[in-house]
Amino acid sequence: PRLSSINGQKCYTSIKDIDTHIDMAMIAVGPQHVVSAMSECAEKGVKGAIIFSAGFKELGGIGVEHQRKLRDVSDAGEIA
Repeated sequence: PRLSSINGQKCYTSIKDIDTHIDMAMIAVGPQHVVSAMSECAEKGVKGAIIFSAGFKELGGIGVEHQRKLRDVSDAGEIA
């Protein structure tokens, strides 16, 4: 991340870098990185995520594929 913290909350390069339990993740990355970030969330047992990104179904083509993969990862990891 560009910032080391936001409003006093530490920012992490990877969810894998966090040693404690995570209830919810806030993901703010480009669409090409969202699926891998959500996969990391699923591996860590995260059950909720808010995604700040664009470039999915609204773009058609590859965006539709990104959205399908995101839904698949979210469903498999039971992430709301």
